[in-house]
Amino acid sequence: MGRSYLDRSIKETKNSGGSLKESNIQKLIMIKASQLGARLFRINVGTGWTGDKFIKQGRDMLIKNYRPFKTGVPKGYHDTSGWTPIEITQDMVGKKVAVFTMFEIKTSKGKPSPEQLNFEAVVNEAGGISAILRSEQELELALARGPLSLLDE
Repeated sequence: MGRSYLDRSIKETKNSGGSLKESNIQKLIMIKASQLGARLFRINVGTGWTGDKFIKQGRDMLIKNYRPFKTGVPKGYHDTSGWTPIEITQDMVGKKVAVFTMFEIKTSKGKPSPEQLNFEAVVNEAGGISAILRSEQELELALARGPLSLLDE
C-alpha cells in the first residue's frame, strides 16, 4: 500500500466530510517519522486456530482437535514500535537512555535469512542492539557490547 493509495483515501475521507480513520492517521505518522529520521513498524496481533490434523474440504478447512492461539505482543503494547536515533550530548552523560534491542534466536544449525541479517544491520547502524543469538552466553556478550554505533572503529 503506497503513498498514492493513502493520498486518495485521505482525499476521499475529506471530500465526504468524515474524519480520518485510525489506520490512515497511523500511516501518516509512520511516514512522517521516517522523514524525521525515526523508524516505526506496525505491530500486529491476532487470533487463529490450530489443531492436530487439517482436512481440506473444497473451499473449507476442517481442523481436528482444534484450539485457539493468540499471537502478537502483550496487552497495552502500542500500535507502532521502532527507534529514534539521538546524539548523546554532554548534558546527557550519566543519564539512562533506553536503547532499542532485538534478537533473532537460532539453533546451532539455524541459518538467518538475508532479511533477518539486513534488519540486524539496520538496527545496529541506527544505534540499537541487535544480534543473531544461539545461546545465553551470546546474549550476555551482545548486551555487554552495547550498541555497535558506540564502539570505536
